[in-house]
Amino acid sequence: MESTDIAEELAEAYFYDLRLTKRAQKLVNTLFDGLGNSIPGSCQSRSETEAAYRFFDNDFVTTERILIIVTPPFAII
Repeated sequence: MESTDIAEELAEAYFYDLRLTKRAQKLVNTLFDGLGNSIPGSCQSRSETEAAYRFFDNDFVTTERILIIVTPPFAII
């Protein structure tokens, strides 16, 4: 699976705000490119790292919502 595949899945996601959806797409690409690194290790700058943490700190971004988006139906998790 490539980062573009995941970003396309997130394009269909709805985080109650288009800005959150766009941030999710960008963040997926960043984290996928830095696979195996921490968030600060994957991000290219301090501001990008802070944006990632702000995304995850948002009340509308939950583990459950992310799993619903990226987990295929009927998958056993």
